[in-house]
Amino acid sequence: GYDPVHFLAPDGSYATDPDGAARVREMRGVTASMANLGLGVVADVVFNHTYAAGCTAHTSVLDKVVPGYYYRRNGDGDIENSTCMNNTASE
Repeated sequence: GYDPVHFLAPDGSYATDPDGAARVREMRGVTASMANLGLGVVADVVFNHTYAAGCTAHTSVLDKVVPGYYYRRNGDGDIENSTCMNNTASE
């Protein structure tokens, strides 16, 4: 699972406390334990869409940095959502 609001943070449903820093602390602990056993860890991170867009959306991350820049738009100027969420512009 992943969190399209807080990039690089594991989904809270995997932690003992989904709303706190436990999800990051526990993920780091699991990763360190696996590395100590000689196992490699690959973090598959999704950057092609976000949960929300727009400067007024509480969970919009990218539009608060540079409004309107990070999203792919169609000919009408609306944000594309073929990924079932707001598509980021990788071009």
